[in-house]
Amino acid sequence: MAKLNSAAALVAYAEPLFQEGRVLLVGNSANGLAALFIERGAASVHVWDPDPTRALGTARSNSSEIVVEALTERTPRAAGFDLLFIEDLKSIRDPGELLRRGKRSLARRGVALIVCDNVDAEARLSASVAGTSSDLDYYSLYDSVADEFPVVRMLGQAPFVGYAVADFAVDEAPVPSVDTSLLKAGAEQPEAFVALASFEPVKLEAFSLIQLPLSELDVARTTGVNPSQAALQLQLSEERAQREVAFQKATEELARAKADLTSARENASTLQKQNERVGAELAEARSVAENAKTETRSLAEKAQIETRTAVERAQIETRTAVEKAQVEMRTAVEKTQVEARSMAEKSRAEGEQRAIRLSELEAVLATQAQRLAVFEQVKEIDASGEISRFEEQLRTQSGELQRLEAALSGMRTVGRGLALELEILHQSAAKTETQSASPEAEVEHTVLKLKLAEAEKQAAVREADHQVLLWTIERLEEKLGLGSAVSDDPAREAAGALKQRQSVLGHQLKVESRTS
Repeated sequence: MAKLNSAAALVAYAEPLFQEGRVLLVGNSANGLAALFIERGAASVHVWDPDPTRALGTARSNSSEIVVEALTERTPRAAGFDLLFIEDLKSIRDPGELLRRGKRSLARRGVALIVCDNVDAEARLSASVAGTSSDLDYYSLYDSVADEFPVVRMLGQAPFVGYAVADFAVDEAPVPSVDTSLLKAGAEQPEAFVALASFEPVKLEAFSLIQLPLSELDVARTTGVNPSQAALQLQLSEERAQREVAFQKATEELARAKADLTSARENASTLQKQNERVGAELAEARSVAENAKTETRSLAEKAQIETRTAVERAQIETRTAVEKAQVEMRTAVEKTQVEARSMAEKSRAEGEQRAIRLSELEAVLATQAQRLAVFEQVKEIDASGEISRFEEQLRTQSGELQRLEAALSGMRTVGRGLALELEILHQSAAKTETQSASPEAEVEHTVLKLKLAEAEKQAAVREADHQVLLWTIERLEEKLGLGSAVSDDPAREAAGALKQRQSVLGHQLKVESRTS
């Protein structure tokens, strides 16, 4: 079991700071200080040892609560510690860098206890840390720590040698008294300076006496340490440690190289097999690609032939449909022309019939005029007989009037038929105008327009005939009414009636002339 040194008193002093917490210890990993932290209540201790060889040896023998690593530039970064304990800052080659790394490793409420050995101390109670490499003193220690931490308190650790005189039969707990009157200087010279650094103010005892077991204390055998000799020993130790680390590293690299060579050979064999397999797969893929290319070309040619056949079939069907439409259009035009000619011939026949009827009416008019002349000549001779003849003529004209009324009724029927046909022709013309403007459609449209114009012309003629007949019937009815009454001058009345009939027939003649 390792003996205790002066740092054990500081572990007891700082115990409230690491209870059930994590401690980062920078110092000797083999002096039992890490185990003391665990014994005093720390949950875990992480040790950074400046001596790589020593760290390698102690890392295998510690418990799971203690982790030991060599303090180098490549030491992994750690964080979240409650206490940073630096056993002796002088034993570190770059104190400033260690303070910066230690600051980053602390939690927000973490505290640092940084010990610096006082090389000027002439008398020591316990052995000092082996070897120092810097000239840090009280003031330079404070300045270095204050550069990194906002709150810094300086403490001194001095040896206390004495005896305890106690009453074995005391009734109450005794109140201890400290008597330092035998010391000529009033106090021993500090063996070490301690910086208590933190981010927030920390309360610890301002004065504390900590008793160490005499049998376990590593008592100092010299009164001082030669700084140059200590530096030389530290340098030799570091060089030896570096050589050992380099040898260990070379051994590990050689083992890795052998493993890499073996792995490379295995990979080369695997790659060769993979290349052979890939070559076979590539040849197969090329064969499949060639077959696919041939099949694609065949499908493309087949698709072109089918497309060409479909296009030709569509062209033939289109030409057939166009020819059929043309034939149907031509047939419709011819049928329309035939109907138009038929209607024209029918209209011509009706015109001839009306001309014959007009001639008959003119003959009747001439006959009646002749009769009127004869009647005027003989009216003075036989007035009463002439009146009888005139009444007979009136009866004859009454029959003629009835016949005209019947003819008027027939003309009305014909007029209604023409009106219906005219409406149908109007609808056909409107439908034709909405169709595509092809030459056949233009011909059919023109024919329908001619038929429409002819129908309108016939309707106008029928309307004129209708009006004339109405007027004639009205006049004859008036004459018949007058004829039934007693007249003093029946001959004059008959003459007036004949003149009116002559006027009506003349009007009909004019209408017939305009129509023809």
